[in-house]
Amino acid sequence: MNYYKIEKVSYTQQSFKKLDEYLRVRLFRYYNRKSQRRTRL
Repeated sequence: MNYYKIEKVSYTQQSFKKLDEYLRVRLFRYYNRKSQRRTRL
């Protein structure tokens, strides 16, 4: 039971990490696009 709990927690942490990375990349790209527009103008 305890082992299962630990496995579940580690799995959720991994998924959260992936989600965080995904969001970070999206934000980064979005800001890059904005800055590019600004420089073009």
